[in-house]
Amino acid sequence: MSVTWVWLAIAWVLCGLAVVAIVRAMFWDRARGRSRCPKCWYDMAQAEPVGEGDDRRWICPECGKSVHREKALRRTRRRWKWVPVTIILLAAACAAYLTPQANKSGWMSMAPTPGLIWWVGHFEPPEQYDSIKKEMSKPTPVAAELARRIVAGELSEPQLRWCIQELRIIQSRERWPDDREYLVTTSLPGWLETTWIFFGTSSPLAEDPKHYNSFHSSWAIGPIDPGMTEAPLDITLGRWSGRFQLPVKIVDSPEDALRAVRGPSVDDAVQRSLDLGIRPDNVNNLTGRNTMIGARLYRDRGGLADGIAIGIVVDLVRDGEIKMTWRARFHDSPFGKPVDWMRFNPPEPDWNESPDELERWRVRVRGDAGQCLTDFSRDKYWAGEYEVPLRSILQQTSVVP
Repeated sequence: MSVTWVWLAIAWVLCGLAVVAIVRAMFWDRARGRSRCPKCWYDMAQAEPVGEGDDRRWICPECGKSVHREKALRRTRRRWKWVPVTIILLAAACAAYLTPQANKSGWMSMAPTPGLIWWVGHFEPPEQYDSIKKEMSKPTPVAAELARRIVAGELSEPQLRWCIQELRIIQSRERWPDDREYLVTTSLPGWLETTWIFFGTSSPLAEDPKHYNSFHSSWAIGPIDPGMTEAPLDITLGRWSGRFQLPVKIVDSPEDALRAVRGPSVDDAVQRSLDLGIRPDNVNNLTGRNTMIGARLYRDRGGLADGIAIGIVVDLVRDGEIKMTWRARFHDSPFGKPVDWMRFNPPEPDWNESPDELERWRVRVRGDAGQCLTDFSRDKYWAGEYEVPLRSILQQTSVVP
């Protein structure tokens, strides 16, 4: 007898014991014409009713329970303490039945697909790049099993649609400013992309289909008419293709598409979280520029709430006059803290680093809704501002990528 048949035999034996247990617990001790107290099951064959009419009742001489209906004296006795035993036997029978398959493909292969989708969508940790091993973090066994089923084509169309939503394969914003092309990101998580499953996206409104777009890059579906309430997007994932209608409402400006958050405490948290700096770049051969300005966002350092998107405009100000402006956006990245930078040549002849001249320069940092539009995971943005002396951010080096 093979090992598989041994497990199947055990499963059937346990299942039979469970049936016997539940039958004995729920149906074995029937009244069979006897009169018994429904509480303590004392024999009440000799008990006589007391009272008349609606007040007629039987009183148990053992426990004193009062019964108003004679039918209640002929109930089947249920032994509920056997129900947990039955459940345990059935669970053991199921485990024995599934063991051969689990030995072949692993216990995770036994999990229902909707459960895998829900779990990965809610609890799969974000992917992180290991700079020492030079590789991305490994997926959990749950995500790996879900990837296997997607590649094997085992998901139904409703399950695939739900999976695409839970994994945020499509990211978009429901409110979008009228003066900008409607942007989305369409990308597979790394643990699914490494399976080499085909993934393609296109839209009837776009000029070209897109393939394997990064979560950190957006592409334009095309112009959205103010009267439209949905933007069409076609997805191909493996052997399945389908259309998604992305809900969208056209608003007047980026500030109308996001909720503004401002105040001294938030401004202070942003200032502590932004590692803003300017440093020499030794005349970069590609750009011809000799200075770099940049920032890296450390939310935990400044106590900045995770739900607030950060996009900034940095003004280099001399004697109250803006001499140069730089825009930056900070999106979550598996490769480390979000960072953005720009190479530039300082404004001449105004710029020099003499102490007297530096005192005339300040750096103004302002929140900008337009830079936050493609941070699709957040609906609020920092709308405040703060200023620091230019000298306080010179020679900072942590902004380099």
